Amino acid sequence: QVKGPVDNFDESARLFFEDVEGYIWVSHGFKGVYRLKFNEAKDAFTEQRFFKAEDGFPQSELINVFIIQNRLVSVSEQVQETFR
Repeated sequence: QVKGPVDNFDESARLFFEDVEGYIWVSHGFKGVYRLKFNEAKDAFTEQRFFKAEDGFPQSELINVFIIQNRLVSVSEQVQETFR
């Protein structure tokens, strides 16, 4: 359980989900999608990767991500698809 702010990530986010591998997926409305991995203390992230259209998403802006049946699903204005 996370208690309080995380030291090394300060993006605003409306939606975030944890997948079965423990990654936190965060969608930022105007930038893209972040994949994050917590340290043991859950007070900072040891991994941060940023995804956008060049990484397989339908577009870079206005993407929402959800975990449905253990699959990451991205939803944009124009398309819905499974990312992984």
